[in-house]
Amino acid sequence: MESLINWNAMKVLFDVLQALFMVLVSVYVWWTNRTRANGRTIQGINKRIDTVEREVGSIKQTVDNMPHHGDMDQLRSEIGQLNRGLAEVVAEMKGSNQLLHRLHDYLLTERGNGR
Repeated sequence: MESLINWNAMKVLFDVLQALFMVLVSVYVWWTNRTRANGRTIQGINKRIDTVEREVGSIKQTVDNMPHHGDMDQLRSEIGQLNRGLAEVVAEMKGSNQLLHRLHDYLLTERGNGR
């Protein structure tokens, strides 16, 4: 009695299915590794972008807190007023100094003559 199943054909079919399965597993492994590598790369890029955004925010805050042209003009004006006030004080000190020298000379000459 002959067998209804051709075992040689079944073996070839099994080998073909096994090879096809291995190809599919290989494609799946390649795809998941590629996706994982891309995911890690994207995570690294996202971390770098977050770092850059924090640094840009810090720089932006520093620049926002720096004096602007209007502030510098106001500061120049105030320094000019301070210089004028200081010049007045210097002039008054010179006048007081001259008066003090005259008084000192007068006292020295009067005291010197009176003795």
